[in-house]
Amino acid sequence: MVTVEVADQLPHGWQDWLQWNDVCDEDGGTPGREEAQMLRADGGRTLGLTRVIAHRNN
Repeated sequence: MVTVEVADQLPHGWQDWLQWNDVCDEDGGTPGREEAQMLRADGGRTLGLTRVIAHRNN
């Protein structure tokens, strides 16, 4: 149904995710401390942000 042009992991994406968690925690929102602890413990080895760019086939 689609053709994938790019599918990869963003460089340092886990740090962006962690920063988002920290900002949310400061504001008392979600996702919270447990997720931030998980990201710090992993250190980018297995967790991160991915991107997929695709276009629909006609």
